[in-house]
Amino acid sequence: MTAVRIVIERMVDPSSPGWVACTLVDADGRAWSIVEKVPVVSQTDLHPNSAYPIRASIACTVIAREAVDGRERVTIDTSAPWGIAATDGRTRFVVDADALDAW
Repeated sequence: MTAVRIVIERMVDPSSPGWVACTLVDADGRAWSIVEKVPVVSQTDLHPNSAYPIRASIACTVIAREAVDGRERVTIDTSAPWGIAATDGRTRFVVDADALDAW
């Protein structure tokens, strides 16, 4: 499975299981906001007073790869396998290949 790196910025709802605000940065430097359940983005038990920001990752599916100006860019979809979307509903992003990890 493939994962894309994100940053957990803060807790937005501490009620179980906890919800956090995260940022995914695409290949053009645009930051996308994602609000997701803690267990989906971290194995750590997070609280409102945890030390934020925290680096994390979310599972995604690779759709395409291409070289642009000497950089490998990858189109990913965060809707599979866990139905994750940005706050505006977007699930497809173009990221630099070095933003991906094997999960």
